[in-house]
Amino acid sequence: MYRAGKGVKKDFSKAFLWFGKAAEQGFTKAQYNLGNLYEYGWGVTADREQALHWYQAAAEQGHRQAKRKVEQLAASMAAKNGEGISESMIDASASGDLGRVRELLRQGADIDATDSDQRTALYSAVLNGHTQTVAELLKTGADVSIGDRLGNTPLHTAVRLDRFEETRLLLNAGADIEQRDPVGNTALILAAGKGLTAITALLIKRGANPRADNKKGQSAMQLAWQRKHHKVVIQLEQAGIERPTPTKQRVSKRAPQLSAFSDGLVVAGEEQPFAGWPTLNIAAWRGSDSLVDALLKQGADINARDPEGLTALARAAWQGQIKIVQRLLNAGANPEIATERGSHPPIPCSKKRTDQDSTGVALPRRKG
Repeated sequence: MYRAGKGVKKDFSKAFLWFGKAAEQGFTKAQYNLGNLYEYGWGVTADREQALHWYQAAAEQGHRQAKRKVEQLAASMAAKNGEGISESMIDASASGDLGRVRELLRQGADIDATDSDQRTALYSAVLNGHTQTVAELLKTGADVSIGDRLGNTPLHTAVRLDRFEETRLLLNAGADIEQRDPVGNTALILAAGKGLTAITALLIKRGANPRADNKKGQSAMQLAWQRKHHKVVIQLEQAGIERPTPTKQRVSKRAPQLSAFSDGLVVAGEEQPFAGWPTLNIAAWRGSDSLVDALLKQGADINARDPEGLTALARAAWQGQIKIVQRLLNAGANPEIATERGSHPPIPCSKKRTDQDSTGVALPRRKG
């Protein structure tokens, strides 16, 4: 009556009072309704355990709706409890609370549950350097291959942070030694690039491929050499990898224009704006006709790309160097080479695009 507001003003507090008295006396419908009030917090503070208690009481007396409520509420409470336990275990692992981790595992926490960054308990323990917790989680069956939202696995993290023991434990548990991080680095490439001799030795001993390279084409040896990690270079040499040798330029056969042009590209050892560009690309960009001719005669790679993925033809086109564009096209430059982002070099022309530029140079149509 008070719940539905039939004949009286709706009042959940009074409804709770009268349903409570009737439920205590064993009235099935009152027990079900009391469970309803507890579940939704009508006239009383919401309490799912009390709701489940009264639903069960009604269900035992054959109340069909109460039986369905018992099943639904019990499942919901179990799932909620499981989520809380799993979150607690990730926190406990991150703080290295081994006793708490063991207790939560006994309670049935999902060992491979992830947080908002997709980090597992194992990942969190490795990240924070809790070796005993890492060992416990691995012994209990934690998945070593689950990475965070960026794709970094526990092994990548252990190596990056120079955690030797965690690295060893993960390898013993079957971590994929060749698994790549988001930029294509293997554990060995990471270790070599950081000069981590102990971890490098461990990875080589466990069979890591010393010839692998990342998405930038950098191998373990190249990074160790560039960053002057001499001990790692020696380790990799002992694994059968040759150290890089500096390119020797024979000045006697070098065009005079090339020597003069190279002056000023490096000042006091600092990289200049054209650092890493093939010389042909620089010459094309600057509009040096004679140097372009000299480089082409010397066999320069006409389709070589600079660090931004552009060829000499693209550089000349961007600058509107029409004569150089024609020279490069006549020498076999490929105008259809896309940049690393998938775009094509601009076709030089007058402000109104045609199939000829303003000087009358015939240019190929771009596909699509």
